[in-house]
Amino acid sequence: FPALIWRSGLDKSCNYFNKHWLEFTGRSLEQEVGNGWAEGVHMDDLEACIETYFTAFDKRESFVMEYRIKNRLGAYRWLIDYGSPFFDMNNIFLGYIGSCYDVTDVKNNMVQMNNLIATKNKFFSIIAHDLKNPLSNIVGMSDLLQKKINELDIVNSAIISNMLNDSAKKSLSLLKNLLEWSRCQTGSIKYTPDIVNLGTIIQMEVALLSDIIQSKKINLIENLHFQGFVTIDKMMIGTYIRNILSNAIKFTNVGDIVTISTEQSNDGIVISIKDEGIGMKQSFIDNLFQIQHSNSKKGTQGEEGTGIGLLICKEFADYHHGTIEVTSTEGKGSEFRLFIPQH
Repeated sequence: FPALIWRSGLDKSCNYFNKHWLEFTGRSLEQEVGNGWAEGVHMDDLEACIETYFTAFDKRESFVMEYRIKNRLGAYRWLIDYGSPFFDMNNIFLGYIGSCYDVTDVKNNMVQMNNLIATKNKFFSIIAHDLKNPLSNIVGMSDLLQKKINELDIVNSAIISNMLNDSAKKSLSLLKNLLEWSRCQTGSIKYTPDIVNLGTIIQMEVALLSDIIQSKKINLIENLHFQGFVTIDKMMIGTYIRNILSNAIKFTNVGDIVTISTEQSNDGIVISIKDEGIGMKQSFIDNLFQIQHSNSKKGTQGEEGTGIGLLICKEFADYHHGTIEVTSTEGKGSEFRLFIPQH
């Protein structure tokens, strides 16, 4: 991309912009000279931009800075700006000259690359640790069962059998999440919305979790004020409900309450899952859907997790152009509210 050239005089104001700058911004030279160019700079970048320029100008030093500026289509693009003082033949300072280059695509590629690296690291950490543990348990207990099968009574055989079953279920659940997550990352998962009954989907997901609900004696309250037909991908929303509800159960003490609610707004529906469990700090909530951070916490009975289920929930909400709102207080519980727009 051609260089966008600007020049300023002794008063620090810009007095020249080349043809490429004017074509890029879609503005005239009269609009840009003086401080007019600053009208296109993103408000979040303007203060730092001006400070960098003024500081360098007063010291007669070169500078490099990045900022966002509107192009002729009204979209913000990232520029890298190389500014240098310039002098006449007698070494008399005349002002500054700068050359700018559009680096938006480079920055976007860097973000994507960092996300891919974080995804790879997360993937291998799950395989190395979270998947290794239940599989090791299965191998260890099956070896024990094989060697001691003739010595074990019914009670001990049942204990080992239950432990094997529990580890196998954990492994299967984790593998399902890994498969869904990898499909999201590779773009191979298909968003297939259909008109379905929301109440029916919720009841199906609740039924799938009935065993752990009963084992922790959770009092599940259903406030389904809306149970009608909605346009959603039932697999994605079903997975979302199952993951968030299982998390609510995991972080709730035995005998406490978990509430799942639905309501209709003017332009969509809201699915809320609320618990009275251990809650979270705001700093933890802020990084809840960021793959670069570890979002794994143990449940009230030592239940382990990877945090990958929440990443999948965010992916599936994005497919629906939906939003997830999380509120939580340590020691008092958490609430996840999914808003899905309807047309």
